[in-house]
Amino acid sequence: MTKSKSTQELLDEFKVQVNSLGYRDEGALDKIRRKGKMLISNLYGESSDYLKDFNKISFYPSFAPSDDTYKHQKWEQGRNQIINLVNTMLEESELFGVKNEKTKTNNLKKDSKKVFIVHGHDETVKTSVARFVEKLGLNAIILHEQASKGKTIIEKFEEQALSSSFSIVLLTPDDIGYPKGKNDLSNSRARQNVIFELGYFCGAIGRKNVFVLYKEGVEIPNDYLGVVYTQYDVGGGWQLSLAKEMKQAGLDIDMNKVFE
Repeated sequence: MTKSKSTQELLDEFKVQVNSLGYRDEGALDKIRRKGKMLISNLYGESSDYLKDFNKISFYPSFAPSDDTYKHQKWEQGRNQIINLVNTMLEESELFGVKNEKTKTNNLKKDSKKVFIVHGHDETVKTSVARFVEKLGLNAIILHEQASKGKTIIEKFEEQALSSSFSIVLLTPDDIGYPKGKNDLSNSRARQNVIFELGYFCGAIGRKNVFVLYKEGVEIPNDYLGVVYTQYDVGGGWQLSLAKEMKQAGLDIDMNKVFE
């Protein structure tokens, strides 16, 4: 069995490859760019500052025409910038070890006031639930309302989800679905992203911290044992059930506010 190379060995080998880059060797430069992106993405994550810095490095003048001396200087400058970047990664590895973006995400500290709301297209239900959560002194997290900070959608979702202490999943009849061959038995279903995120939260923060609020007529998943299901009603009867579950989950709630 081949032994995996250490981070230092991988970076040292890459630095040797960069050091041997000859002037205007386009083929070798292309290999270096591809290998650099692969190494940094796997070691530090695709949203790391190292990858952003690597992608900014240029080997060519920003204006034309340029004399050959200046072109040569730009080429050497680009090569040296990559070497300096690799040296910084090596130094960090020696001092602290590699801190992959995935590790950072998994180590996010939970906020005892953050309640993530998973929703479909029903704006009325989403808004009423968010306002009730805020009434209890908690922070209602609705993904599209949060700043992206340059992250992809899934990175943004993971950051907000894993730092939340509780999740409310709203099952509203937004889609139609039925078993294959039985199109006469159509059912109203929640959107697929809502069901996906229900499963995600059960695994990420625990079923006891997930509360499902559903509207009458929507199909209820039957394989999420241990998850609390409560029917949404316009009279607000669901509010006490939700408050009790959040209190039981350890959230700091003044139950008197439920009846205000």
